[in-house]
Amino acid sequence: MQSDLEHEEFSGRLDAADSDYSSNDDLAPPQRINTSLLNAPMDEWWKHDPSDLVAILPRGSSALLESYFPLFALCMAINVPSKFLDVDFKELVYNPHWFKGNLVQSDYRLVHRDAGPQLVHKRELSGSEHLEMQPDLISRLQLLIGVANSPNSMRRFVGSELINKGIDFNVSKALSEFDHLSEVFPHFIKNLHTDMDLCLKDDKPTSKLFLSKALHRSSVQEPFLSTSLSVLNFSPENYAYTLYEMFNPMLLPEKSDNGYEIENAFDVLAPVFTIIFDDMDDTTEEVNLSHGVQVPVEFYPQLYTKSGLEKVVIPILEETDILRSTNKLKVNRMSSLQSFQGKQISSFLNSSIDYLQDIPIGDEEQSKELITNLHSIKEQLSTKKRHMMADYTECQKQINSLSFEAPSEKIIDLAKQIGIIDQPYLLRLVAFSPNDYIIARGGVDESNGDALYIRYVIESGSSKITHTVLTPAEAQDIIKSQTRHASETPILFVFIKKDHIDVPHDVLDAIASNDTLTKFLKEDRSTYTDHTLLV
Repeated sequence: MQSDLEHEEFSGRLDAADSDYSSNDDLAPPQRINTSLLNAPMDEWWKHDPSDLVAILPRGSSALLESYFPLFALCMAINVPSKFLDVDFKELVYNPHWFKGNLVQSDYRLVHRDAGPQLVHKRELSGSEHLEMQPDLISRLQLLIGVANSPNSMRRFVGSELINKGIDFNVSKALSEFDHLSEVFPHFIKNLHTDMDLCLKDDKPTSKLFLSKALHRSSVQEPFLSTSLSVLNFSPENYAYTLYEMFNPMLLPEKSDNGYEIENAFDVLAPVFTIIFDDMDDTTEEVNLSHGVQVPVEFYPQLYTKSGLEKVVIPILEETDILRSTNKLKVNRMSSLQSFQGKQISSFLNSSIDYLQDIPIGDEEQSKELITNLHSIKEQLSTKKRHMMADYTECQKQINSLSFEAPSEKIIDLAKQIGIIDQPYLLRLVAFSPNDYIIARGGVDESNGDALYIRYVIESGSSKITHTVLTPAEAQDIIKSQTRHASETPILFVFIKKDHIDVPHDVLDAIASNDTLTKFLKEDRSTYTDHTLLV
C-alpha cells in the first residue's frame, strides 16, 4: 500500500498526460466517445486474466462503418503482425490515455532520401521533407499489435479511435460519400498497405498481402481482363446455404455447345481474403434462409482460380454430366420394369395370380405351374429393380460427392494432388457488428492445436464486455443463426491463408526486436503496476 503522497504523485502524472495530449498543437481536440468504458475508472482498464485478448470498443452507431476498421486491424495484429513491425519509429510517446486514440506526435518524421526511407528528427528536415506523408496508421497499428500479443500487457480494451485517427483523407472522403462498408473498406485496406510501403526499403509491397487479381471476359472470343480487388461483397439476396453456393453463380463455368467455358475466375489470391455481406437497405428483398449460411472454417477459394477451374472444376462438371446421363437411363429402365404401355406390370401379375387361384386353368397342376411361374417372374422383376435402385443410389452418391455446393474431401484431395490447393484459408474474424464479433486464436502450428474462437459482445453505454470461448462448430452455428435474414449491419469475414499466419514465438521475437514498441509496452505495464500498488 502506497502513501497518500505517492497516490497524489501518480494521479498528477495522469492529469499531466491528459494536459499533454489535449494541448498538443498537432492533435485534434479530444472527443467524448460514446462508450462509457473509455471514461471509466482506471480499475476498469485492466484484464483479470492476462491471457485474455484485448477488446475493441466502438464509437457507436454514428460511426458504424469506421468501427469495423479496428476489428480488421486487430485481426491483422494477431495473425500477420511481423510485417508491420519491420519499421522502428524511434519514438512512440507514452501517455496513460493513449488507448483512447489521443497520441502525442513524435518528434521524428519519415522521409525518403537516396538511401531509402528513414526516420529523422524534425529539426533536421529540409525543404519538401516537411510535407511528406506520414504512416500514422502503422504506428497506431504497432501499439495494437503490442497489447494484443505481449504476455505482459494487461490492457483490457482500446478505443476504435486508436486506429481511426490514423486514417488518411481518401478513407475519410469515402466514409462521407458511401453508405455501404463494402464501398469504403477497400480504401481502408489501401491506406494500410500504402502506409506500410512508405516505411519499406525492399521491393515486396504490402499490397500483395491484401490484393487478389480477378479475370473477366464477356465472351470466350474476347481476351481476359485483369482487375485487382481486396474485398468481395454479397448482397442479402445472394445468401445461400453455403458460402460456396454464393460463389458458384459468379465463378463456375457455364455449359455451352462447345463445353464448359470460363468467363470469370481468380488469377492470383492474396493471403488475406476479405468478404463482406452487405447490410439491408430500402431496396433489399426479404430473405428467409431457414438454416442460415454455412461458412467453412477452412475455405478453398483456389478452386475458383483459372487453373483450378480448368484442371479440377471443369473435369468434375463433365464427369458429373456423364453420371447424371447414366442415372437418367437407370431411371428410364426402372420405369420400364414398372409399367408396359401404361399398365403397372406388378399389378397385372398380382391380378393374374389371384385370378388363377380363384379360377384354375386346365388341371390343378397346370394352374400351380402357371402361378409358380408368375411368382418367379414377379420376384425376378423385384430383384432387378432392387439392383437397379442400388446402382442408381450409388451413382447419386457419386454425383453428390462431386457437388460444389460444399466441396467434399474427394474434391479437395484431388485439387491437392494436382497442385491447385496447398494450404487452406482459415476463418480468423467474423464481425456481425462493431459490438459483436468472433475472432480466432491459435490453430496455426502443432503447439497451438485446434483454433479457438472467442466471441466478444460489447454493450453500448455500459462497462460490460462479454467474451465466450467457442469451438469451430459453435462459431459456425452462430454465423448460421445470424444469416437467416438480411442483417441490419454489414457482416465482415476475414480468411487468412494458413502458411501466412505468424506463429506466436515469431511474433514475440518481432516485438522484442522493435525497441521503441518494447519501451512503450513497458511504460504501459508500469501504469498498470503503479495503479495496482495504490489499490
